[in-house]
Amino acid sequence: GGAYVFVCFSRAEKIDRQVSISWMRILKRTPGSVLWLLRDLAKGGSAETIITSRFRGLAQHEGVDPDRLIFCDPVEWSSHVRRGGLADLFLDTWSYNAHSTGSNSLWAGVPLLTYPGEKMAARVAAGMNKGLLAEHYTARTQQDYEDMAVALFAGRGGVSKRLADGLKGKGKESPLFDTEGMTEAIERGYGMAWDVWDEGSRYMHIVPADRYTYA
Repeated sequence: GGAYVFVCFSRAEKIDRQVSISWMRILKRTPGSVLWLLRDLAKGGSAETIITSRFRGLAQHEGVDPDRLIFCDPVEWSSHVRRGGLADLFLDTWSYNAHSTGSNSLWAGVPLLTYPGEKMAARVAAGMNKGLLAEHYTARTQQDYEDMAVALFAGRGGVSKRLADGLKGKGKESPLFDTEGMTEAIERGYGMAWDVWDEGSRYMHIVPADRYTYA
């Protein structure tokens, strides 16, 4: 087969130095793998910004061949989702997770490896993994994140393939992509909120059960 493809199609401003260096360590531990990224282009133009060249410079500084960073240009949405499905593993950013970008990759059947932080923006991907019944792709520490990426690379064709195939087989039937079930739960929540207000009760948490809660 070809190279093992790590991917992150998140916007450049989400990719901070800390996660960038972590990715370089992962690449050094996974010979022959590549990291697929979106080319950062000047607003309204086709020229790449200094961010892309600096990323290549960081790779070289960290002992990684810059040619292992594969930059692609933006394309229309459906083509973007389809091409993203060719990757093996999505590497999430830490301080600000992939949101719709991560959802697109999961819809395409690509596992999403994340390390959740404390703020909401840094916990979205972990929530998506939980909704996909794929919490085994959520790391507990930054070191765990790197070790898991390396282990999934090492298990390509074996356990990694079986996990990814399971994701593709059941992903679209999971709570994450159950639009009808989510709509029903939101509507129940609105009804509960109205009942609380109508009765003049004190403020309280409202947790509408969904179709999976009592399975």
